Amino acid sequence: MMREVNIREINMFGELINFSGRFVEQQKGVWDYFAWIDFLSEVKNKGIDITDEMRCYISSFLESMKKLYIASTANTGIRNVVMDTSMHVAEFARRTNGGWNTSDTETFINELQKKGIGITEETKHNIVGVIESAKNIYTSTIEISRDT
Repeated sequence: MMREVNIREINMFGELINFSGRFVEQQKGVWDYFAWIDFLSEVKNKGIDITDEMRCYISSFLESMKKLYIASTANTGIRNVVMDTSMHVAEFARRTNGGWNTSDTETFINELQKKGIGITEETKHNIVGVIESAKNIYTSTIEISRDT
C-alpha cells in the first residue's frame, strides 16, 4: 500500500522540478561542470538534501529536459514546452502520488497538447523520458523527507 505523501514532500519535489526546468531554459540546454555545481549548490540552499543517488536522478532529469529543449528548438515557444512540462510534471506526480502508468503518461501528453504545446513524435519521446526520470526524483524526495 502506498503511503500518503505530505505537503512538505510535494512542495520539495515541485520546487526541485520547476527549478530544474528554469535551469535548462536559462542555460539553453547547454551547461558545463561549474554550472552543474552551481545548480546543486542552489538546490541545497533551497533546503533540499542531495544524496549521491538523488544527484544521479537529478542529472538524468536534467539530461531528459535538455533533450526536450533541443528537440523543441524547431518549434515556437521553447519556453512553453520546457517550463510547462516541468510545471505539469510536478502536478502530475502529485495527482498520481508518484505511481503512474502508460495510460497516465498518454493523458499527461494529451493535457500538454490541449494547452497548445506542439508535440512531435520526438518531443513526445523526450517528454516520456522527462516524466520517467522525474519518478525517481519523486521517490527519492519522499525517502529523504522521511529521513529528516
